[in-house]
Amino acid sequence: MYAERMQKISIAGTKKVLEKTIEEVHNLEALHLINHVKKEETDLDIGEPLAKAENLSNVLITLSSVSATLGIEGDMPLENGFRAVGVKNMTELTKTVFDLEKEVKELLEKKKKIEDRRSLLQSRASELEQLAPLDIPIDALYNYKTLAVKLLRLTETKKLKDAGAEVHTSETELAAVFIPNEHQEAIEEVITKEGYQEVTLPSLAELTGTAKANLRKCESDISKLTKESERVDFELSVLGSKWKDFLILSQKFLKQEQEKASVPLKFASTKHAFVISGWVPEENMQQVEASLNKAAGNEVFIERHDIQHDEDVPVKLQNAKPVKPFEFFLRLYSLPNYKEIDPASWIFISFPIFFGMILGDMGYGLVTAILFFYLRTKLPAMKDILDVMIIASFSSIVFGAIFGEAFGSEELFGYHFPHLFHRSVHTINEYLLIAVAVGFVHVNIGVLIGAVNVWKHHGLVHAITEKFSWFIVQAGVYMMALSNFGMDWYTYPIWYGAAVFVVGVLLLVKGEGFNGIIELPAIFSNMLSYSRIMAVGLSSVLIAVQVNVFADQFMSQGGLMIIAAIILLVIGHGINILLGTFGGFLHSLRLHYVEFFTKFYKGGGTPYEPFGTKE
Repeated sequence: MYAERMQKISIAGTKKVLEKTIEEVHNLEALHLINHVKKEETDLDIGEPLAKAENLSNVLITLSSVSATLGIEGDMPLENGFRAVGVKNMTELTKTVFDLEKEVKELLEKKKKIEDRRSLLQSRASELEQLAPLDIPIDALYNYKTLAVKLLRLTETKKLKDAGAEVHTSETELAAVFIPNEHQEAIEEVITKEGYQEVTLPSLAELTGTAKANLRKCESDISKLTKESERVDFELSVLGSKWKDFLILSQKFLKQEQEKASVPLKFASTKHAFVISGWVPEENMQQVEASLNKAAGNEVFIERHDIQHDEDVPVKLQNAKPVKPFEFFLRLYSLPNYKEIDPASWIFISFPIFFGMILGDMGYGLVTAILFFYLRTKLPAMKDILDVMIIASFSSIVFGAIFGEAFGSEELFGYHFPHLFHRSVHTINEYLLIAVAVGFVHVNIGVLIGAVNVWKHHGLVHAITEKFSWFIVQAGVYMMALSNFGMDWYTYPIWYGAAVFVVGVLLLVKGEGFNGIIELPAIFSNMLSYSRIMAVGLSSVLIAVQVNVFADQFMSQGGLMIIAAIILLVIGHGINILLGTFGGFLHSLRLHYVEFFTKFYKGGGTPYEPFGTKE
């Protein structure tokens, strides 16, 4: 399956139909724009934004600021409240936005004044709390001509009193020291020598009365200001609730209008004309041509162009609905380029098979399926990957039935599960052969896809030398192996296989140069890498079995040990499910990215993103 076929087009017209053309292209959501790059040899310059672009930008910035202030951010749902009245009338919309901004600013300024005053009072209250234990009038500490007053933290007062100071102490270490001018030098010397810490209370100089009385008033004022601040917050929240729908809808509208107004920066332009270049899916071409001609009154000229060999054609994947979620792996890795096969359909088949072979347990598959179904309802943004994991979980249930396993057990309530294949250490060789055989098929499908890609774009000869040569090399190796093992039904001598191998290598060298020889061991090591399916799957089984063995031992002891056994089963199988799910996912993913994709996949595709597509 290839990406949807694209058509490159140019749309040319006069400036008088520019806005109509942009509007229609935006509505069609079909044209993937190509940015015009100015070249000196042409007269076509880069276009300029529409005249309304600056105003739109200013209004959008203001609206975004108001929305952020009111807590309306992100992907919030509409509440069918106050709708965006006149949302498509720019004059009314602009006026409403700036009026709302003014109202919000007034409330914010009011809140700032309240908060500034409250902050000042809180600082004052902190100082009053320190002074309160002295229980002396605040104005007794200031405005003396014949003495100075200092607040000090000290534990004894004798030396200060001996030096001529009057000291008022409290139950705390804070003391008010009154220093007469004539004794100032001696008292300062004592303070310095003893290292007494001075306490400054700058915000109290204007107060009168006791610290306790002022503290009570201060706390009362702080409480009132707190309530005023809460009232402003409430008014802002009411505004947010009232205008929420308006702001959300208006922001979407303005972003859309701004996108249209700034898009001429991607066009080619002259003083009187414009040229738009881009890609349109072939199936949409007739609709695009008809709609543009109608909208512009047949005053635009649309020209189709052939795709050049080295052009970067955008990729629009076209997969059936069940396969769509598996495109996630391509977006995670790299989209296929326009000329190569889209492997999503193959991943749709192989990824669940690998995951199921690793986590092949009916019980585990059922638990993970329920978990992923639940997460799908809670995390819609992860819908694709969760859909993949739901399908993979059902694959685990299917392989669990093939292996006859449920929670690591082969029977439930006395019923013994039938099985087609028994996973255990006794069948490790058979399990390994199955895993490697799966790898052989998967890797060679990758080589075959690569051959088809080369054949389609470079011809049959290149396909044979670059890709089909790998099949010849493998055939030679297998023929030599059969001769060496002495199979009764295979009687050809070993040199037959060696000759086929040499022919394959020569073709490979012709197609890929000596890099092909260097890569010779890789294809066989890639196949062996699929043995991880056996290793990870078997480790999951053995852990599950061991959890059951321990739980049975606890159960057999009865009493509280039964509860311990149940806890062990829940925790043990829970951890094993988690490890098995991560292991199954990561190893299955690696087998695709490393072993499968390297045989044919180049990637690097540019995603098809038509102008006007909604977020």
